[in-house]
Amino acid sequence: HQIIPISYADSNGMNSFVYVLSSLTGFCRDQGKFVPAAWGGTLIWVMVVPIFWKSAFPRSLRLWVVAGVSSWFILSASAVETRYQIGLWSFLVCLPFAFVVNFLLSSPQALAVKRVVFGAVCAAFIYTCLSSGMLGLIFSSVKMALYGFSPGNYRTGDQGLDQLRWITHLINRNTDKNEGVIYAGIPYIFGLERPLHASYYLDKELILEYAQRSSDADDLKNMLTQLKVRHLLLRSDFLKKIRSEPNRDMRAEEKDAVKLEEFIGRCAVLRAETPQRYYQWYGLKMDEPYPKITINLDDVLDYPVSAMEHAGLLFHAGDLDQAERISRMILSAPVVPYVKVYAYLLLGDMERARNNLSEALSCLERAGILARGNAELLYAVGLFYEMSLARYPQAQSIFIQAQRLDPRAFEIVYHLGYCSYKMADYLRSLQYFEEALRLKPGDQKTRNNIGSLRKIVFPAGYNG
Repeated sequence: HQIIPISYADSNGMNSFVYVLSSLTGFCRDQGKFVPAAWGGTLIWVMVVPIFWKSAFPRSLRLWVVAGVSSWFILSASAVETRYQIGLWSFLVCLPFAFVVNFLLSSPQALAVKRVVFGAVCAAFIYTCLSSGMLGLIFSSVKMALYGFSPGNYRTGDQGLDQLRWITHLINRNTDKNEGVIYAGIPYIFGLERPLHASYYLDKELILEYAQRSSDADDLKNMLTQLKVRHLLLRSDFLKKIRSEPNRDMRAEEKDAVKLEEFIGRCAVLRAETPQRYYQWYGLKMDEPYPKITINLDDVLDYPVSAMEHAGLLFHAGDLDQAERISRMILSAPVVPYVKVYAYLLLGDMERARNNLSEALSCLERAGILARGNAELLYAVGLFYEMSLARYPQAQSIFIQAQRLDPRAFEIVYHLGYCSYKMADYLRSLQYFEEALRLKPGDQKTRNNIGSLRKIVFPAGYNG
């Protein structure tokens, strides 16, 4: 397909070029942090190059540096993303730095140069560690080593990518190696160990191209079958996206969008989906029905977080037996404690649904023990006591523990106020809600609660 260039505000133009220069020199900030944190003021070293241009650099090397700078300017006219420029940056920063320092070390001031360079490198290293959260990463690495590392034990910053890893893992484990998969609305082209049919994210969607060439949904299915495509992996907003695509060449006409809807509805069967239905995996309908997707211990060991979310989906779909089986596998597996906390919470939900209150409370107690020392997990346990069981004294006790660990967490303080209200301790409830409002001044719901409680606590003197 023809690649259609799209202009982004941060991809080309003078503003983005200035952004790159400021990021290299350490003067660019994004959400209060230097960007990129690991580079900082590296380009400042290059500023001393003109002073020693002739004395420190042989003529041939000067030509190389000029060629590198010229290449960088040409590259920056079309792409300024760090990953595309890092090779030239390394050359233009490290090489001049090395030759200038080498030249200075041969001068009478060599000892002073060594001290300055050593101090500057140490300062840059400390700055990089602080701005990139290196100490936190080291601490996390130690925890991984203690608990047994698995990539699925932890979330990344990209929830969509985490869910894509899980769904492609399920496809890899539950399909034959020669069965092709076509992507729809998914920009990441990796992780799948099957013949892949996909388009670059700046191209027209491949399945839309096939839909335009076919006469109806059945013809589209036949076309895909001839290409040995047996599965469809799509993002849930795919049909909406191709209908509203601003680029006319990549937009779907209504008849083609309807054709794709009919194809998914009549010619495919849903096999699995991720939480919030972010990604959906369909298999093309064949003569034989597809086997049910089951989660085994290897899945839990490799992707415990995703397996836990999958168990939650099964629970809400009414499949309590499978959800319980996965949860108990998680509890018996060597995974990090916070995953086990959520497994106990889900088991507590199941026991509550079965009207087995004593077992539900037992699961909650075990979750509370594992959650000690972690405000987020204690908050989750407290919510279960409050919202699922209406056990407000127990919930309040858990929330107090969480508040000691994170006294500025608005949600914890808010629910302390709610529990106090449900326990008819209106004065303490008012105090908690007023504290919550100080933490989050713009929250209208908290303001309304304060207004209502003041009428109860101070009925005679309340003036609105």
